[in-house]
Amino acid sequence: GSGVPSYVDLGVFEREENTVGVDLSVSEVSQPAPIQVREGDSFTITWTVSNSGQREMRGSWNDAVFLSADAHLSPDDVPLGERPYTGALQPGGSYRQIATFAVPDAAGPRYILVSANRGRTPRESDEVNNLGVSVRPLEVNVPPPFREAQLPYSLSYLTPTVEGAIDWAAMQE
Repeated sequence: GSGVPSYVDLGVFEREENTVGVDLSVSEVSQPAPIQVREGDSFTITWTVSNSGQREMRGSWNDAVFLSADAHLSPDDVPLGERPYTGALQPGGSYRQIATFAVPDAAGPRYILVSANRGRTPRESDEVNNLGVSVRPLEVNVPPPFREAQLPYSLSYLTPTVEGAIDWAAMQE
């Protein structure tokens, strides 16, 4: 602008403030059930999404579910599916989703990640807290715990027993 003296600006006064809006956050992701699965099995997960903002959120959006080797969403995570939500969510309000998914080809502990409002429509004032992680990882294709009594032979001598189990008393003689 122009003014006297030269450093005075008589133009428009502008002020930026944070816009108070809607803010979806994943407040809980349950432990998968069952916790131990193999490829092709199914498991069920539940999650809760809350409106942590100060305005009502209206419309339709999807929550996306991923299988991940760690607790962080990245391009190598496997998408399991999406669940839609349609309606209004008041400030402080929440909704709960439940879904069952088939286990893809994977091995080892895998976290279940839930991303609320995955398409980012409607827009939110804060999208950093849209991701939730399962309380405990899903154990995919993890062999059952080693149990000596289930072996059909002796570890020391590799001799079969009559009953198909290890006779530890006979081995100690």
